[in-house]
Amino acid sequence: MWDEIDDSFLSGLDTQYAGVKGNHETYEDPDYNSVAGEPASVFTNMFALPKNGAVGEANYSFDRGQVHFSVLSSTARLDDQLSWLVKDVRASDKKWNVVLGHYSYYGGRHGADAGMDIDREKVTRVLDQLGVDLYIGGHDHVYKRSTIYDGRLARTPEETAEGTTFVTMGSAGPKFYDNAKYWWDDKVDDEDVQMGGVLTVTDAGLRLTAYKIDGRPVDDFTVTKPQGTWKVSSAEIRNRELDGVGLLSSPGSLDKLTVTAATYDASQQKMIDVRSADVTLDHRGREQYVRFGEPLAVAPSSTVKLFVWDSLKSGKPLRPAVTLREGLAGDGTAQTPYLIDSADDLAKIDNDPAGHYKLAGDLNLSGLGRSQIGRAIAFTGVLDGAGHTISGLSALSGQGPGLFADNHGTIENLVVNGDVTTDRTPAGLVADINHGTIERVRADGSLTAASYAGGITGHQFGIVRDSVSTVNVKATTQYVGGVVGVAMGGSVTQNVLATGSVTSAGASAGGIAAYGYDATEVSHSVALNSSISGTGYAHAIVGRVLAGQTATLEDNHVSRAVPISGQTLTDPPAAGNQRGNVVSPTEIQKRSFYEARGWDFTDVWQWSETGARPTLKVAPEPLQAGATPQLPKDDRGFYVIKSADDLTQIGTHLSYDYVLGADLDLSGRPFTTLPGAFTGELDGAGHTIKGLTSAGGLFTQVSGNVHDLAITDAKVTAATARAGILAGASTGTVERVWVSGSVTAASRAGGLLGDSQGVVRDVYSTADVRALSTEAGGVIGVALAGSLTERVFATGAVRADTRNVGGVAGYGYTGTTIRNSIALNPTVTAPSWAHRFLGRVLAGNVATLEGNWAVETVEATTQQETTIGPATLNGATVAKAEARGQDFWTGKLGFDLTTVWKWDEDGKRPVLRAVPEDVPAVSDPAPTGPPLATPAAATVAESAAAGKSGDEEGAARTTAFTTAAPAAAEVAQTGGIHHEAVKNDDGTVTVTVSAGAAAAAGQLSFLLLKPGAAPSAPAEDDIAYLGEVRLDDQGNATLTVLLDQPDGTMLALNTSGDTERHVAPLLPRTPETTAMRVLHDTVTATVKPQGNAPAQATITLVCTGADKCQEEVAVSHDGRPVDAKKVTLQPGKTRDLKLNLRDEARAALLAGRSIILEVRIGTAPAVQVTVTP
Repeated sequence: MWDEIDDSFLSGLDTQYAGVKGNHETYEDPDYNSVAGEPASVFTNMFALPKNGAVGEANYSFDRGQVHFSVLSSTARLDDQLSWLVKDVRASDKKWNVVLGHYSYYGGRHGADAGMDIDREKVTRVLDQLGVDLYIGGHDHVYKRSTIYDGRLARTPEETAEGTTFVTMGSAGPKFYDNAKYWWDDKVDDEDVQMGGVLTVTDAGLRLTAYKIDGRPVDDFTVTKPQGTWKVSSAEIRNRELDGVGLLSSPGSLDKLTVTAATYDASQQKMIDVRSADVTLDHRGREQYVRFGEPLAVAPSSTVKLFVWDSLKSGKPLRPAVTLREGLAGDGTAQTPYLIDSADDLAKIDNDPAGHYKLAGDLNLSGLGRSQIGRAIAFTGVLDGAGHTISGLSALSGQGPGLFADNHGTIENLVVNGDVTTDRTPAGLVADINHGTIERVRADGSLTAASYAGGITGHQFGIVRDSVSTVNVKATTQYVGGVVGVAMGGSVTQNVLATGSVTSAGASAGGIAAYGYDATEVSHSVALNSSISGTGYAHAIVGRVLAGQTATLEDNHVSRAVPISGQTLTDPPAAGNQRGNVVSPTEIQKRSFYEARGWDFTDVWQWSETGARPTLKVAPEPLQAGATPQLPKDDRGFYVIKSADDLTQIGTHLSYDYVLGADLDLSGRPFTTLPGAFTGELDGAGHTIKGLTSAGGLFTQVSGNVHDLAITDAKVTAATARAGILAGASTGTVERVWVSGSVTAASRAGGLLGDSQGVVRDVYSTADVRALSTEAGGVIGVALAGSLTERVFATGAVRADTRNVGGVAGYGYTGTTIRNSIALNPTVTAPSWAHRFLGRVLAGNVATLEGNWAVETVEATTQQETTIGPATLNGATVAKAEARGQDFWTGKLGFDLTTVWKWDEDGKRPVLRAVPEDVPAVSDPAPTGPPLATPAAATVAESAAAGKSGDEEGAARTTAFTTAAPAAAEVAQTGGIHHEAVKNDDGTVTVTVSAGAAAAAGQLSFLLLKPGAAPSAPAEDDIAYLGEVRLDDQGNATLTVLLDQPDGTMLALNTSGDTERHVAPLLPRTPETTAMRVLHDTVTATVKPQGNAPAQATITLVCTGADKCQEEVAVSHDGRPVDAKKVTLQPGKTRDLKLNLRDEARAALLAGRSIILEVRIGTAPAVQVTVTP
């Protein structure tokens, strides 16, 4: 083929041909190997390509005119090529830099290929770092152009000039794809016509014109260089050292600046080392790399900061300081591992991915945006959870749900907990992909993903052993396992236990693993899942093995109590096949059964007598007894509950049916929320549970049926999300229930339920509800897709501290149905998205709202939607008088006042017949303000993605510096800087700075110089400490530092505002060692504007001792000598030193600015004298 192209097209043309290897060039290539030094030799042997790349001839660079071209081989060793690209582009002396590759990264349907999101981030970051002008790719068979700036589409001409333009060239052959839409789509052409392009350097810039084969234009654009911009482009720590800083600058920007990097201890109060470099920017638009004189050594336990000032001499911050890395305690060895004691510390694992890490305590990641470990840098070390729990897992946009993206190391002795729904694949709560070892780990919670989903790991290449998954796992397509999603050949899953539900919308669901191959090992494992279901190939141990292959399945077992739906295999269950050996509940609840499997009850496992199964020694579970309830039965077979102790038995027997035989009074005794999902039936039989006080309501989750019950005077206070008086969540049916009291939760708080994904019908709540962050509803916190809520009302006050609050429900989705219900609440309040009936529906979703109302007296603030009607967030408005009549409830809401409800004349509203409420007579107190029958206009803009609980952006974390306004600070309006310093008992020094209104909210530079250093010309070796902090709105800040020699240290301060540099001793001056003194610390100079005559000033010296004073006196300005002489004075006498001030000193005085002279008398510290014009 290539010979034909050369003969018919290229031969004879004066055209330089640059071959770019793609995935098709590797097909049927016997030499191709993605880790080989010369991949795709069949392709590269066809061309005489430069041999100057990182992965053979398919990766190379060359120059053509004013353009430097760098070619990447998309299918092999991208990280190695990007490292090469950095060196290649930095060495270029051409005006324009263009990178070519087969994968487009910002193209069409291949944009969602496995691993493409990570590669896209890597390529974008490096090209932006280097100032690459244009990237041209293919692969997607459509034409696209996108200019990416700061990780998003450029929005302005200035951003377009600064960004990197990515072009996906359309097809030149017979294959065409339809476009797949993405956020980066800007210019798109997906017509099924061949096309090509011409790249030209013009006076205006780098022009790319694309044409179709028939000559019609596709695109015509010109890449230009930015003007007047500069930035720090890179500062990478490699091999535990920072050797320099990369900068990008364009014509018209700064000419000079100083970059300084420093390391600090964990407190950031003590500086360890520092490197600084003065830079003359080259204005060339490609990365200029500036190396320090010597690399800055960086221990993984150190914090590293980078400062960009105009100079050390002046100290004006040009950009806010950047923390390159925060350190951890420990040294990363097995003997002294790094200690992780906060959620922020998890990100620091990337600092030393081969190190040993240990959790110092439990971590809650709820509401925190955190990037997965091992996402961009492979984790090859050890994470020892030490029995602690990492909870609150979530999936950021574009990332998976796992704590680790891809584990190549060892994860041990850890509990991971999360309730996550994601469209990413593969997915596992511990690791989305596992190439390493996971042992003595437990995963709790729930996980819903598209496919390749497992409670612990989604894609298993390595080892998972001695571990437990209680996760309820669901795949919205196929391939889902209780412990492992897809277990590849060579993987080992051993001595594991699964207890959660496994649900596949399609095929391939396994209690332990979804799918296997030749050499896949699953052994000595036990399935105790609550359920396993799929449309086919749903089995107790492994859902399916690839046709024609044989997995190694040994000694695997399943409880007879596990319901399995969708089995395909007809072979009888056995310990050596996918169905596993079926064991009776009596047998599988014995320790001896697990000992026979080889489970280690000495070092790894311990037996739970109450739970009747093993738990990990390092992280035991608080299991409850699994035997049948010890209660009498009625004639239906329902267990009868007559006491509070009887009630607790539900928690250990969640699948049985119960009936209340009496009212229960729980007042004065804390109640532990019944754990797990209740799948049975609870018939309240018209009885009341009074005085419930708990951290989560009566149930954790209702997946069965609860009816004819009242729970009154309840107090539910939850530190986490999802709380209601009846349950935190429900996928079942709740009917004819009412509740009263109060509910407070972190988020997703409802009077009855925190989350509802089932049926709620003929219920009401009089409870007051509060969410400390988001989502609160009078009846339901969040009404999930698939939920039905009808004929309900709420009368309590509802509040959320941030957003998403409604009188009946706080949040909804497409598939949420709420109808024929009414809000009777007095108030519904939140800073934003507070509406009378339903707080909010996820952006882009449409909930089904029908026949819903709010009484005119409901006060709802602050609102985003002002529309009123039965299908709106506010509901239709009903007058108070009408709402107090039976006709409204039967005619407008459809309440059955004959068999379900009855009318209460005192309360002027319905109550349940099955369990009636004694409603106080209504009264009409004097109004305190105008009713809000018409919702108020929205006053708070919502910028966060709809439906997200908690804040997505937190304040920047600063350990060493905290801003505060001194109690008695007098701040000058025009810009003088002042400081006070106090030495603390622990040896630290606290410095309070007042920089004035001119510097308010700006950056404060903080430079401490070693004793004897000259502040007028500080050098790198003179620095005892440097830092930077943001000033508050009054221009004040407080900083604490730890110095080896605080006495004699000089302090130099400046700001990014309109201030002059402040130089003074850090601490009050020590007594001078000489009797000769400067009489005045401020003098006036005389300066004549005509000619070049020097300005003149006089400094007066005095001898204060009893003896004659004789000293060498030296006067300097900005490090330059002004005068020096020996001075002799008799006791009590004075002498004037007349000084001639030239050059910069004269110019400053002539401009009306004061200058500072340094006067050194003998060996005493220099004295500063201010000279005013």
